[in-house]
Amino acid sequence: MHKGSDSFNQPRAHLNPNSWAELYADYLYGYALMRINDTEVAKDLIQETFLSALERAESFQGLCSEKTWLTAILKNKIVDVYRKKASEFQN
Repeated sequence: MHKGSDSFNQPRAHLNPNSWAELYADYLYGYALMRINDTEVAKDLIQETFLSALERAESFQGLCSEKTWLTAILKNKIVDVYRKKASEFQN
């Protein structure tokens, strides 16, 4: 067996979605609020982040922590907000 395929033999990382709100909601909310400066949008983004993470749970490989993974998803959600604002501004 080739050494490069060893990662296929490693157990899948386990996520614990039941603890996300308790462990990460405050951090993610602060992160979003610093970048969006709108409390309602920040709250919505956290909900969207958790939903998106649940939908993509099978793709989590454990190469980073849950917190880092959730933050990356949130970053993409924030970028989407700015893209939408930019497109509305151009029209």
